[in-house]
Amino acid sequence: YPLLLMSVVAPVRHWEEENARGSRSVSQLVTIVVVAISAVGATFVNQLGTLNQLNGALQVSCFIGLVPGMAGLYLLGYEAASWRMLMYTLVTSALLASALGLVYTANNPEELESACMWHMHSD
Repeated sequence: YPLLLMSVVAPVRHWEEENARGSRSVSQLVTIVVVAISAVGATFVNQLGTLNQLNGALQVSCFIGLVPGMAGLYLLGYEAASWRMLMYTLVTSALLASALGLVYTANNPEELESACMWHMHSD
């Protein structure tokens, strides 16, 4: 959670540093607002299963595909066709995995347990 919060607040903190502001009052305010919005959302949402599925699917596309792929395409300076193809493949694969994560949402633990080589015994 703090890792994601810091990435949300980082642009504001960077703006404060660029404008030579001595205090970090704006970034602290943004931090409080983000945490407050999260708290309000957590108060009124009583079923987090769907939210967790959506969050996981979006994280796959962003953290594993889009961000590294765009960095590889536009920030690292490699111009080889093979490199660009690999980056496009990374982005496309992550988007496909996210789409599959949105479609296949059931865990089916009983089915998984029956197909597993190691069986858990509950007493």
